[in-house]
Amino acid sequence: MISRTVMDQWLKQNPDWPNEVGAVGFANMYGGAKENEAIMVRMPEMKIGAVTVNHPAAVSRPAGTFEQWMSKMMNGPIIGSLAGNVLRDFCVSIDYKKGFVYLFPSKPSSDTDLSFVGLILKKDSKGSLIVTGLSSNASPDVRKGIHAGDKLIAVDDVDVSVKLLAGAAALLQGRAGSQKRLTVERAGRKQVITVTVTLLLSTDSHAADRFQSLLVVGVHLKASCVVTTTFGLPQAKRHGLQRNL
Repeated sequence: MISRTVMDQWLKQNPDWPNEVGAVGFANMYGGAKENEAIMVRMPEMKIGAVTVNHPAAVSRPAGTFEQWMSKMMNGPIIGSLAGNVLRDFCVSIDYKKGFVYLFPSKPSSDTDLSFVGLILKKDSKGSLIVTGLSSNASPDVRKGIHAGDKLIAVDDVDVSVKLLAGAAALLQGRAGSQKRLTVERAGRKQVITVTVTLLLSTDSHAADRFQSLLVVGVHLKASCVVTTTFGLPQAKRHGLQRNL
């Protein structure tokens, strides 16, 4: 998750990075206008200490979210934060007393986080899942068949009425090119619409060859530092791994 101000700067410097409009999938945390307008971008790589994460994706958050609000909770200014799905490829050890986080790389998982139908959802006051927008990269059948204001009832006949946003996202995820049967309610009438799952942000190898900037992330506790199996604590300080976003 990255400040919108910074995201706009990155895309201006790197216009060939794959991107789309709309916080979709597991980046869809609350829905509404702010997530309808959010930008998601696929970067060539990201550095966490000495570890490289290939083709990470990021979603923008409104300007000031990190700079003005969350920075007050940290020991230094930040412009973004790591989402939990980044950490699934690591064994994570936290030393609260000394204020360090140790990240030990494990076998990389396959990235299917952005193979989605491309709906932006929110929970209404009754707990129903309401479509507030669509990804700009959603397939044509999604953009034609699903409307803002539709109530999502089921995905492949699985009731989503009791699902949280993350639970609905898991059902809307799938292999690119596969299809999902969505049951929606529109103007009081139920409809079943078959739509296509799309890889919303490609992992374009050409973009990886042309990137101009590199993201280096620090994980915050009291002392902001990321230490991998490559470096011990003293070496991490010498190699500048206390750099923060």
